[in-house]
Amino acid sequence: MLTVYLDTSDYSVLCKDNLSGEMLSIRDKLIELVDKKEIRIGFSYLILFELLQDYSPEFLDDRRRRAKFVSRLCGANCFPFISDLIDGKTFSDEGLWMPRDTLRDFSFSSIQRQLKARILKSTELNREQRRKFANPKVFAEFLKNNPNALKFNISEIEGMPFPESFVEGQYFRKFFLGEISESEADRELRKTVTDPKSFFEFWFQYYKKRNPLEEMLSDGLHKFKSMILTLQSQIEDQRKAESELKTRISEVRHAEKEIKRLGRELGYDIPIGRTKLPKFQNIEEIARNTPPAESLNKYPKDVGNLLKEFMFAYLKPRKFQDSDVADFMHALYIPHCDLWRGDRTFSNLLLESKLDYKFKIVSSLRMLPGRIESALNL
Repeated sequence: MLTVYLDTSDYSVLCKDNLSGEMLSIRDKLIELVDKKEIRIGFSYLILFELLQDYSPEFLDDRRRRAKFVSRLCGANCFPFISDLIDGKTFSDEGLWMPRDTLRDFSFSSIQRQLKARILKSTELNREQRRKFANPKVFAEFLKNNPNALKFNISEIEGMPFPESFVEGQYFRKFFLGEISESEADRELRKTVTDPKSFFEFWFQYYKKRNPLEEMLSDGLHKFKSMILTLQSQIEDQRKAESELKTRISEVRHAEKEIKRLGRELGYDIPIGRTKLPKFQNIEEIARNTPPAESLNKYPKDVGNLLKEFMFAYLKPRKFQDSDVADFMHALYIPHCDLWRGDRTFSNLLLESKLDYKFKIVSSLRMLPGRIESALNL
């Protein structure tokens, strides 16, 4: 089965209701191949939050359509979060797209502890009464006698990302009263984030002012710009030094000729060796030995090589664009799939690089069906 990574723009285009012509054929073909289990398409953290951007109410229906299409095409197939990818985590068919550390926090046990503390804080209890509530049976009895204690506005609870449907299902009440186990409640809670449709719904409604992708990209943008500017500065210094050396050697050569000429006029044969220019390194050879490039050796080989090729691309006359950071983060998944779709300009940039796996890159959505067919026939 082929593993395919689509660009965010592919989902945006293919989810439209009024598709026709070639794009409709491509969508139908992808769905057909997925249903036949000939390919699997995985989404990622980056894709979800890029598709979620712009929270104006008029975009809600469009975002729901996007989420529905991601679910239809990918199901629970997804790529791990970037830090988990670097740590060796692999493709998941259980919807494990968010950071594993965050997912551990996104557990019923974590939330119910916070909720229990909130309930106790909101009730007029003395210290002795609160100490007794440490006993689950005593706390359950309290809830039976005070059912309103579990009624709250989800949007008022900071740091507790769960959908209203979870509250409506009374999972907290059922757990505290001993009607379901923690693992059963945890399983129901996880469904709300592993399924893009459920996740889009509650994030759009309750967390629309907190898109973590913006902070992530901003941090990456600062680091990449700093590395690239440092590299470009060091290359420029090297080139200036080489230019100065060439000038000095040229002056020495000229002086040598003058010495020989004056010597001959005086009847002397002055033996002077010809000063030769050294063989200068090309830009990439210089770049590979600079501190910014050497600092990337701490990463796994696939990640480090991709980082270097990305950085070396700016040794050519190329202007750094803020969007390049997001494109690069998507590109980290190239080694972990069979075919990878990316932004055309950025894909062409990678195709000019020395990446071992650039043969996986598909620079145009129109090319994808043919590339899939060729790969399946190998």
